Amino acid sequence: MKNTLLRFAAALTPMLAIGFLASPALAYAIFTIGAPTPSAIIVSVPTQFSSTYSASVGGSNVHHCNLSLDGTNQGAMTLTSGTATKTITITTAGTHEVRTTCYDKLETYSAHNQTNVSVSADTSAPSLSPFSFTPALSAGTPTTISTYYSESDFGSGIQSCILTVDGIELLLPGSGLMTLSGGIGSLTGTASKDHTFASSGSHPVVVECSDRAGNTETHTETVTVPIPVDTITPTIGAISPTTATAAASTAISASFSDNIGVTACTLHVNGVLAGDMTRAGTTSGSASMDYIFPSAGSYSTQVNCFDLVGNVGMNTGTVTVTTASTADTISPTVLSINPSSVTTGASTLLSATFADNVGVSSCRLYVNSALVGVMGLSGTTAGTATASYTFPSNGNHSVKVNCSDAAGNTGTYTRTISASSLSSTSPYALQLVKLACPTYGIISVNDPCKAVYYVGIDGKRHAFPNEKAYFTWYTGFDGVLSLDSSTLSSMPLGTNVTYRPGVRMVKFTTLGRVYAVSRYGTLRWVASESAATSLYGSAWNTKIDDISDTFFSDYTFGADINTAADFNVTSEASTVASINVNL
Repeated sequence: MKNTLLRFAAALTPMLAIGFLASPALAYAIFTIGAPTPSAIIVSVPTQFSSTYSASVGGSNVHHCNLSLDGTNQGAMTLTSGTATKTITITTAGTHEVRTTCYDKLETYSAHNQTNVSVSADTSAPSLSPFSFTPALSAGTPTTISTYYSESDFGSGIQSCILTVDGIELLLPGSGLMTLSGGIGSLTGTASKDHTFASSGSHPVVVECSDRAGNTETHTETVTVPIPVDTITPTIGAISPTTATAAASTAISASFSDNIGVTACTLHVNGVLAGDMTRAGTTSGSASMDYIFPSAGSYSTQVNCFDLVGNVGMNTGTVTVTTASTADTISPTVLSINPSSVTTGASTLLSATFADNVGVSSCRLYVNSALVGVMGLSGTTAGTATASYTFPSNGNHSVKVNCSDAAGNTGTYTRTISASSLSSTSPYALQLVKLACPTYGIISVNDPCKAVYYVGIDGKRHAFPNEKAYFTWYTGFDGVLSLDSSTLSSMPLGTNVTYRPGVRMVKFTTLGRVYAVSRYGTLRWVASESAATSLYGSAWNTKIDDISDTFFSDYTFGADINTAADFNVTSEASTVASINVNL
């Protein structure tokens, strides 16, 4: 048989014989496998190893590859365009053999290559830079807090960073972590998070960053947040509702928005302060308050909202009130008690405003739970109750006013009034002062040295808006002290002095109403000529002073005067012995 085959081969053409004898060499061609990389890694950090592969000329194609660690198969590798990859985690430090082995489809042929990999432990924590704030810090304004992190010592890579402000951990929705610019595992990058400091002052800021080996670094700074420069007033939405039922509680509300946040809102009805509204939200939200309209008619409403630096936004509305035909079960509403602070040992006129659907018949004053007397009434469905009382001791006192109507319904209001002894650190307290005028040249009537101030027990100087207001308190300028500019400016400006109660009537230049002046700058509309005549005589129209709209905010508004019984000129003036008790 052997001889037969030799004879058969010899009979073939030379070229064919060469091809026949060469074919076994093609069947045994091997693959070319590159050594796995990398050759140095960090312990316990997932690492992708890769090897290149190709077939020798005329060889078979690579079909699949496996990765082994120290002789233990770690599974199939992913093949992509001549590169085989697989990610594994080596959990012990030292030198480890990583081998790539590739096969053809039938695993008839294979080839391998290996690398001795140096595995090191990461014992260094990330380094953190000082914080940056973009934009600059300002109370109520969002800012991005950032720090630069580095694991460039061939560390394991960053794992997480957590921000804490004022001892409170600030978590991002979902992950609870700061944003990492390089992502988890990056060696360098920026960790950042947005935060809004609600208030000015000092705030501790802490960032804690950990790498994937568990090393942790903490950076702490105490930052000072300045008060924002804000001239933008809050925006107030429409006031609702526009209709209501008399003697029934009505929820009055309005939306608001502000660039830094609303801190308070108040409700006024027919120009009279009804009280503080309940707020929901800061930079945007709503304010609401329950109010009882005493009788049918049209009422003006006004909502004022204040921001952190005192800017005021305002909106007005109208409520049409109708009467429900029901039995009187509505208690009177006592809206307020004034003043909030008094002088110990001095007789003080306490006043409370009230409203009732039918009319208030009596009000009683209680101090520290003890009944101290029946109050005088001005008005019925809306008005003021007053009584004089002398607080015997310093400190806070609980003051309560109970008002009842003819049906026996009773409404109550309680507030704390602070009593303190008459004292002041200013040597000019309770005196008139002015800037000393120059001793040379012509002095204009508008020169600042012509302005006269009253120094209150609070140590502040209170300006008279004009001579007419001044002469309701004084008959001349005797006793006015002239001070140098530094002494005068050392006393801060307080509120303006208002007209003395009961002396003259006033009106604003842009309003057609004439008002009598009550204590604490409370204006009460004189509703008829007959009421004005009864109070100030037939020449009542000569006892009216115009007030510039500039001083509108110096006054508040009380109950209307419909008859002479609603206002007593003599008692109003006599209850205010000095400007200090009227501030």
